[in-house]
Amino acid sequence: MKHSSAKEVEVRVKRTFLARKKPTNSLIDGQVKISIRFHQLKVRFKQLSVELNLFNNQSSDDRHIRCQRIGTRLHIFILIGSSIILALYSSLTQEIHHETILNPSETQYTTLAQVLGDCVVCPCSTFSVSHETFISIKPIYHHICSGDFVSSAWINFLLRSQFIDFVLYSDYHQQQQQQQQQQQQQQQQQQQQPQQQQQRQQQQQQKPPPPQQQRQQQPQQQRQQKPRQQQQQRRRQQQRQQKPPPQQQQPQQHQQQKQHQQQQVTTTTTTAQSVASAFWSFDNNALELYNSGLDATLSGSPIYTTSFAGYGAAISFTRSSTQYVYITPKVLPFNSRSFTIEAWIYPVSLSSSNDYGIFGQCQATSSNLCLYFIARNNKLLCGFYNNDIQGGTIITMSTWHHVACIYDLTTMTQQVWLDGSLDGSHSASAYNGLWGNTAIGATFQLGSASTFNGYIDNVRFEARAKNSTEILNDATLHVYYSFDGGSLTDNGPNGINATAYGSLSTTTGRVNQALQFSSGPYISYSYTPFYFLGISGSSFTIALWAKPTGSYAQQTILLVEQPSSWCVHYLVMTSTGQLVANCWIGSNIATNGPILSLNTWTHIAYTYSTTNGIRLYINGNQYSTTGSFTFSGSGVPMRFVLGGDRVVRQYM
Repeated sequence: MKHSSAKEVEVRVKRTFLARKKPTNSLIDGQVKISIRFHQLKVRFKQLSVELNLFNNQSSDDRHIRCQRIGTRLHIFILIGSSIILALYSSLTQEIHHETILNPSETQYTTLAQVLGDCVVCPCSTFSVSHETFISIKPIYHHICSGDFVSSAWINFLLRSQFIDFVLYSDYHQQQQQQQQQQQQQQQQQQQQPQQQQQRQQQQQQKPPPPQQQRQQQPQQQRQQKPRQQQQQRRRQQQRQQKPPPQQQQPQQHQQQKQHQQQQVTTTTTTAQSVASAFWSFDNNALELYNSGLDATLSGSPIYTTSFAGYGAAISFTRSSTQYVYITPKVLPFNSRSFTIEAWIYPVSLSSSNDYGIFGQCQATSSNLCLYFIARNNKLLCGFYNNDIQGGTIITMSTWHHVACIYDLTTMTQQVWLDGSLDGSHSASAYNGLWGNTAIGATFQLGSASTFNGYIDNVRFEARAKNSTEILNDATLHVYYSFDGGSLTDNGPNGINATAYGSLSTTTGRVNQALQFSSGPYISYSYTPFYFLGISGSSFTIALWAKPTGSYAQQTILLVEQPSSWCVHYLVMTSTGQLVANCWIGSNIATNGPILSLNTWTHIAYTYSTTNGIRLYINGNQYSTTGSFTFSGSGVPMRFVLGGDRVVRQYM
């Protein structure tokens, strides 16, 4: 009871106190209520802060609950601290914004340079000209095309579809030359002023005499002038007869003006001509075989080595020495057109972390302005910068490969080819680069040179998109001899010409003309050009037309040899006229063909692969086979010897 009454008393006291403190002013009453409300919120917030638990797992253990609350507080402190650090870093870090302006005019560049100063970076400075020099392109048209009656649509068609010579103008140098011309004109005027003064003095001295003297002199002058006038009239008549009519004079004057203008242009410009094709064989030199002015220049002292064909040579690049070759004088027309780039490559080593340049031309490291044909991640890649296609086949090391990059403007298709097979294709917009040093064995899409490590041979450029048959022939056709007109010239892609030993004659062939062999003469080669026939297990095909005449006798149709130590009679005819195909596996292995008909053309095809062995085809049909085996190569390039008492038309 006492305890209860004490509570009641305490409550009464509090109520009495509040009642006594309650003000009569309503504003003060509201402030007291707000302060009480804030006090309650503060107590509630403090309670929630103490009881806050982000990791609550409904455990009744006080120790677990305490650890969970401590972890919650640490989590909140770390979050707040991280936010503060990020805010400080963001406020202290400078934001850099990059913007690329393609093909700026001189006015645009000058304005940007004045406003931004050193922040403006021009890629031209990394090539051959400074920022002060701007290059513009001006087509040179035929004088008919420059007439008013030719429409602009026809001019645009010529620009898109033809190789038009163009002139590179340097505005900076033109301004210098104009200033020099003005100075020369001022000097000439200063020199002419004394002469003009002398002429004026002479004119004053030659003033006419007084009228009386004139009257006295007139009769004498008239008498003297009569014969002179007659002579002048005769001269004028002769000149009129010699002079062409005015219509004939105008073209001559127009031509003279054009010649004068051309002379002025050639003194201030450099002419660059585009070409339709180019070929670098690298046969112990870097000369281009189709055009003058496209010879390559060696950089880093690369050396020459054995060619993929065994004929001539190939060029060897060492990546660590930054070796490559470059072509600068003329312009290869890659921009806005179809083209094909081909080469034979022999990579010594490749890695997934580097680019290995095969062929490139880079105007600027911007979209569609930098052309590069490379090996990346051990696969072929052809790109125009941000417009790339990569093959899907891993390139085998220490082996010769035929590679090709093709762009077809008609279908807007970009392709890469490996060993005659399509390795990758996709749709792509055209390459727009107009100039830039062309490099073999290096590309510059990363700024510095990405060089090759191995051998490169027979680099070709065509200003058109080759079809699949052409690429397959370039990759697989080693030599082709038609023998038309008795020619021993190789009509294939590698230019391996034959050499005749003895007297050979021509006769009517299965197609056009053929060579007539007797028992003595034969044809061979002054080099040992057949590299693949020296590699064990390499696949190949030999095809020819043969027509035996006279009577049967044992003869060799085709012999493959390495003269000092190795020889295999690939195709022979026995004394009974039977055809036999041979190969070597440490001992001879052969398959028999049919008996060849006398005085009849027969098509013979000899194919070899490790899977099928020798397969002998007669007139397009398989006749016999040996089954699978791996032939033993000599390890060195081989040569063919063709001949005997027979007529042969050969395709190899």
